[in-house]
Amino acid sequence: MITFKDGKTTIKAKLATAVQPANSGDIEGKGYALEIVGVVKSDTGEEMVQETLSVDFADKFAPSYKSVTAGVYGSTKGFTLEFDEEIKFLNNSAGLGATDLVIKDGGKTLEAGIDYDVAVKDGNKIEVTLKGDDYKDFKGTLKVSTKETVKYITDKAGNALNKFEDKEVKIN
Repeated sequence: MITFKDGKTTIKAKLATAVQPANSGDIEGKGYALEIVGVVKSDTGEEMVQETLSVDFADKFAPSYKSVTAGVYGSTKGFTLEFDEEIKFLNNSAGLGATDLVIKDGGKTLEAGIDYDVAVKDGNKIEVTLKGDDYKDFKGTLKVSTKETVKYITDKAGNALNKFEDKEVKIN
């Protein structure tokens, strides 16, 4: 069984009784890996051919929110959102990407392009730079969410960012 969670792929298989450890506690959580060496035989005793199987997997997993931190590139003029995989803006348009975010200062919703700009940094981060008369020197707490339906922030395969809500960041 192959699963994907929190940016990690896990392959689970059941070992034949003859090769299972006497106590599964001997290997759980200790970072052990199964390596097949030598001759592998089937249930009928037939020797299995050694080969490498290469399969392309289509990325069907959307990127997810990981964290938010105050500051942008050493400045206090904004904050940085981090995701669990590399992201991009559809058609390389940061202006459109900015509209996928909902940033609130109390009851006021900031306007993309007027109160803030966005940029991708280090592949998996979005830097949000506050600007304009009301926010260029802002100090306080903001709440960040995505719109109900994200359209313009995607991963490299085109999967739209998973929705997230009310992530608080304190700007000093």
